[in-house]
Amino acid sequence: MFGMFTPIIGGALIGLAATLLLLSHGKVAGISGIFGGLLKGEMISWRGPFALGLLISAPLFLLTSTEG
Repeated sequence: MFGMFTPIIGGALIGLAATLLLLSHGKVAGISGIFGGLLKGEMISWRGPFALGLLISAPLFLLTSTEG
């Protein structure tokens, strides 16, 4: 039963992260702008962890998933 709520929880977490980014830094969570700024060396303090979270989320899910 928990499996059918996984997309809802994931979407809520993405929305929460985007909202926190907007409220704390006044930036919209657009991935092309985030990675572009990261490559230019702009504000790495928040762009780095954001990009890292995107990159490790799928492998982390696969490692911790009990389904399949």
